[in-house]
Amino acid sequence: PVPGNNSATSGLNTTVADVAVAKSGPANVVSNAAVSYTLVVSNAGPAAANGAVVTDAAVANFTAANVSCGSQSGGAVCPVSPTVAQLQVGLAIPTLPSGGSVTLTVSGTAGVSGAIANAATVAPPGGMTDPVPGNNSSTANTTITSTTPSPATPIPALNAIALAWLALLLSLASALSLARRRR
Repeated sequence: PVPGNNSATSGLNTTVADVAVAKSGPANVVSNAAVSYTLVVSNAGPAAANGAVVTDAAVANFTAANVSCGSQSGGAVCPVSPTVAQLQVGLAIPTLPSGGSVTLTVSGTAGVSGAIANAATVAPPGGMTDPVPGNNSSTANTTITSTTPSPATPIPALNAIALAWLALLLSLASALSLARRRR
């Protein structure tokens, strides 16, 4: 044996993972209406990013009520029973291999007016680096449209002359009615 060739290095860097998040939602929503946003968390590798953390912080004009993980692909695994509170401070994706992704849906209620700038971020697990940090955040912008009621239909009103004629006709009708009763 040759003692100088007893070591080797791998061309695959196991501490690099390109994690990304893409957030989508409606462009418009009616005030106080239900609204949902979709987050797709993915890993383009080369290494697995098990434990990557996705965060969707609370924002103005949107009250998040529920989060669910409805889709997983490429060997990725959804978190078990994710909550809004977990997602707002950082929710770990337990298994996110290279080529894997999970889809989260956040639903809640829009505010009364204004806009919702709903941003999500993802970070690789501790000890890993992301070679493409530009795809680690995504924002969905939604405009809230108010539901102002239409103006009330005015009740037709009589002018002074029409009221005078009406009073005269009612007086005549009353007088005729009394005259018939006296007979």
